[in-house]
Amino acid sequence: MDNPIKINSVTKPGQSLFKEKGSKHLGFIFPVANEHNAKQKLEEIKNLHPKANHHCFSYIIANGNQPFERYSDDGEPSGSAGLPIFNQLKKAELQNSLAIVVRYFGGTKLGVGGLINAYRTATELAIENAEIVSKIPTTQLKIIVSFDNISSVNQIINQNRIAIINEEYTNNYAIFVEVEYHLITWLNSLFENLPDIKIEEI
Repeated sequence: MDNPIKINSVTKPGQSLFKEKGSKHLGFIFPVANEHNAKQKLEEIKNLHPKANHHCFSYIIANGNQPFERYSDDGEPSGSAGLPIFNQLKKAELQNSLAIVVRYFGGTKLGVGGLINAYRTATELAIENAEIVSKIPTTQLKIIVSFDNISSVNQIINQNRIAIINEEYTNNYAIFVEVEYHLITWLNSLFENLPDIKIEEI
């Protein structure tokens, strides 16, 4: 098997407050598993701060594969908010992470340079206040099998000490497992000789 690559991930969210000329910049950093998770967390922050003038953000999603990266200025001048937030995520070498900076305008314009500094600093402070670890990325898989193959599948799972998260009984039997991302090909090979097996990444 290939040697797994570790990534830096947030294990405990961080927050910050940076003030500049009356404007308040609230920084947040969260762990996220996928883009849907990131969008949900962004909506939560928007709901907590509905009167804020801007909700700028950036996230990087990766599980040992090509990262999916996005950032938004949310109405601020182009390049003055989302990109500085993104650059702090890159500087900290963070993946599977979402950074949000909420701005309450204080009445005095900061200019592009001032905005860049404010969004960068709020993000940097939030990261400093978070707990970050370097770990091997994992993913969750759904293994769908016929009832005739339950015992064979469970035997393979037990022999290889694969972590079972949940089980589901519907028209078929489904097992939800978690494995290190780089082991997906190996896991598929374990079941290749069994009929009627379907493996989906959640």
